[in-house]
Amino acid sequence: MIWRDWYTHDVVESTPGERVTFAAPLGHINVHVRDGSIILLHAKPAYTIRETRQGPYSLLVFQSSQGLAFGTAYIDDGISDPPGPHRILTFFSTPNQVVISVEGDFTVEQKLTDITVLGVGSEPTSVLLHGRKVGNWTYAQQQGKLVALEIDADLNAPLLLEWM
Repeated sequence: MIWRDWYTHDVVESTPGERVTFAAPLGHINVHVRDGSIILLHAKPAYTIRETRQGPYSLLVFQSSQGLAFGTAYIDDGISDPPGPHRILTFFSTPNQVVISVEGDFTVEQKLTDITVLGVGSEPTSVLLHGRKVGNWTYAQQQGKLVALEIDADLNAPLLLEWM
């Protein structure tokens, strides 16, 4: 199992069953995420919940050592009681791709601006979104971090991000 620091995305060096102690200075909360997780985030947190919900989304993928990860997200208007139309996004990652499938009849107006994939073993030569080259992407060897930037993808339709 691989754990990563939420803020730096660095791998936490540890041995299973052994205690790990982290520095916890005032003003810093240690947050770590386990491999195999995919989390949908608000890309630009704002001052209020309403402002934040109007902004774009970002996807953070923590691949396992086998290159796999999974996650889901439920999106609705956030106001209706009882809940009304909604959309369920299912995220799945394999060693060279991230797939998003969609279900439901709620229209998500916000776009997915970027996808960060942690655990990519080597620098890709190309990154594709629905078979088309992504023009703006970066790779950081230390974290095995691939970031596809400014993709502005629609979350009302299936999505396929691939790298080679």
